Amino acid sequence: MASIREKALVYARSQKADLPGPLGRLVRDWHIVDSTTVALPRELLEEYPGT
Repeated sequence: MASIREKALVYARSQKADLPGPLGRLVRDWHIVDSTTVALPRELLEEYPGT
């Protein structure tokens, strides 16, 4: 999982921002909220502590 995460981050950071018009001139920071709810069986809590 950590290796996949690193590869995804390297790829995402290598992409040029595609912000046309006012977004490209005015926006400098984004705040993203994910409201997805995930319930794991108790046996998996140690392996995935952030969920």
